[in-house]
Amino acid sequence: VWRGNSTYSRVPRRSRLRSLREGVKQMGSDKYMRKGGMVKAMEAGDADMAAINAIALEPLDKGDVYTFEVVACDNDIDRDFERFDEKALGQLAELFVGKTVIKDHSPRADNQFARVYAAEVEDADGETSDGLPLKQLVVKCYTLDNEANSQVIAEIKGGIKKEVSVSFMPESVTCSICGIDRRKAWCEHRW
Repeated sequence: VWRGNSTYSRVPRRSRLRSLREGVKQMGSDKYMRKGGMVKAMEAGDADMAAINAIALEPLDKGDVYTFEVVACDNDIDRDFERFDEKALGQLAELFVGKTVIKDHSPRADNQFARVYAAEVEDADGETSDGLPLKQLVVKCYTLDNEANSQVIAEIKGGIKKEVSVSFMPESVTCSICGIDRRKAWCEHRW
């Protein structure tokens, strides 16, 4: 759970309407009001293994793990007309390292299947729906390459499991129009 106070803020109505118009035009594309991120396989190098072994209780070899990258979130306006600013993405990058990757937002122990071992904010191609340079929070994860995880690994490799959703609880949700913390008071700028 993230408890930061940088902005995950409401986007001004003019920008929300522009984003909605653009989103409707692009409804079939990945750009349409995306909320979650993307998953892709990766090959672990020596630096990756050092970071993984800093978390693991016993030393692991490359053959023991399956590694993958996740674009967890970005600075674009999401489906709720909110966004992370670049500072918030940086704070999330620091906080995500060592966190568990779970299935279905259910924190049960048997839903844990991977762990984040590195995270950084990267420049991405393109721009946000309101014209800012696009930034993405990319996290690197590992899971044990064993029988118990073979199904989820196969689904990642096969492109079945390729979207993610990030769960967090901000300390404040500030309207970028009136400055109200929407966790504490009502604001008329909700869509």
